[in-house]
Amino acid sequence: MKKIITVLAFSALTFSSVFAEVKLGFTSKSLISNKNAAGLSSTLDFDGYKAKSTADVVFELKNDTAGVLFKMDPYPSGAGAGSWDNYTKEYYGWVKVLDGAVTIQSGKWDNRDVQRYAGEAWKWEGAEYETYKPGVQAGLVAKDITNIPTLNGTRVLSTTVAYKAGGLFVRGAINKNDYNDDSANTENQTEFKSGFGAEAAFTLPDLVKVNVVFKNPVQHAYATGVFAELKAVKGLGVMLGGTYGTYSKDSPLALENLPASGLKASYLETAGDLRIRWQATEAVSFVTMNNFTHKNFHGDGVKGVDSVWDMFSVTAKVDAALSLQATVEWTYADLSVNNKGKMAIIPSVKITPAAGTYIQTGLIFTTSGWGTSSDKITSDAVKIPFIFNVAL
Repeated sequence: MKKIITVLAFSALTFSSVFAEVKLGFTSKSLISNKNAAGLSSTLDFDGYKAKSTADVVFELKNDTAGVLFKMDPYPSGAGAGSWDNYTKEYYGWVKVLDGAVTIQSGKWDNRDVQRYAGEAWKWEGAEYETYKPGVQAGLVAKDITNIPTLNGTRVLSTTVAYKAGGLFVRGAINKNDYNDDSANTENQTEFKSGFGAEAAFTLPDLVKVNVVFKNPVQHAYATGVFAELKAVKGLGVMLGGTYGTYSKDSPLALENLPASGLKASYLETAGDLRIRWQATEAVSFVTMNNFTHKNFHGDGVKGVDSVWDMFSVTAKVDAALSLQATVEWTYADLSVNNKGKMAIIPSVKITPAAGTYIQTGLIFTTSGWGTSSDKITSDAVKIPFIFNVAL
């Protein structure tokens, strides 16, 4: 035991001498009480209130020029729970070169440079504060388009190179993917095993920031987005943007999505995003997020799908240890079909006994079946999640 303690102490001292920051974090998400589909009451369920995420363990080492991070779920659930990919949620390393102007990063991670006004999401799952990221709702090409090191919002092994100087930011990415298959082409037997992404941003301090994103995840498939953050008014931030994604019938995605389209066809998806954050007082802030999406497979008699998502949230900081929040989310999966609307109301509270440590809980009350036939509205079970977060 003494030898183990000595090794741990030596390791901690070594890390501290090499890295300016050593961070440890743990997040647990459980369910205090829930009425399931069978009408039975479940209590103290530590499988995670979304049944997909139970806990996060974060270990990070970094200094001014380099760093590494591992984010793991020690208790993964669902299909393939024991696989390495389920245990390792994010992992990456980075280094700065050329006097810090260029950053090279590699691994599996999420990163979005576009302003989302999600700082008050706390540790809610996405559906309880930000159901959709900027881009196309449940898109096939441009979902979560601003997440550069991912493919359509899904983490894959990626390498990015970013350059930042003054108000200019440029980044390129190579994302692991079966880009094409030229094995049948006897003249050119070249297969790419990665897709591509790029982003450029320009900032005028206290006025505007513009991001332009481009992605080519597989052959004959493209996505682009333009987003602008307006911040000329003190306390008021506005982000608006547009997204366009498409693939031809010759793209591998046309065959991959054949069950959804019913035909090997070209495809188009577009979306518009509007987000606003208003710091009304020192303690009270308001956030709204809104997205309209259109998706369509190109073929005779094929009808496009229009979807909307709206969120409104108010957060009040009572004091350093207590914050209150109320969020309302509205989604309509297909505007052409009746009773596809869903509304969620989520009041919550966050208690912060110490810096980096807090307890979060609330109610998740959902009604679905909204439309012109009001008798179709159904009430889902009320869920009471319990989130525990510690960061050192």
